[in-house]
Amino acid sequence: MEMSHSELMKALVQKFIQVTLDDGSVHAGYIGNPDDFKGETMPEEMVLINGLMRDTVKIARVVDVQFPKREDTTKIPIVGFDD
Repeated sequence: MEMSHSELMKALVQKFIQVTLDDGSVHAGYIGNPDDFKGETMPEEMVLINGLMRDTVKIARVVDVQFPKREDTTKIPIVGFDD
């Protein structure tokens, strides 16, 4: 089911999103610049906030947008100690 432009804009600023860029990298978070998405056109950049991490993404490089559960996108690094 296709979303209209206004439905997409509303979903983007209200939900946790995950975007894939043209280089295959994945970035996730809540939109940190929602006021930039209130117009009829997409802004040039989006700020994604995920915990203490803040990512700025060029929208022209986004090839996929998903709305995952936040729990499915968190990764906790495991630090090993050699004996």
